[in-house]
Amino acid sequence: MARQTTITLDDDVAEKLEREARRTGTTNEEIANATLRKSLRPSEVKAAPFTIHPRHMGKLTGLNLDCMERLLNEIEGPNWK
Repeated sequence: MARQTTITLDDDVAEKLEREARRTGTTNEEIANATLRKSLRPSEVKAAPFTIHPRHMGKLTGLNLDCMERLLNEIEGPNWK
């Protein structure tokens, strides 16, 4: 079931909508519905939690890269803070 709604588009948006409808051979309504569906979808989709996978950084020219505070002390001296 479709519901009719009136919205006011900025001139540049209306021109892009009309141009896309002509290019694809579809109607303004079809383009508007598809675009709104696509742009409104991310709020419904939950992203997977971001996880960090730590790994050993090894040694580079005798410096331990695993502890930033120790590394800064070695490079900058104790007054780096």
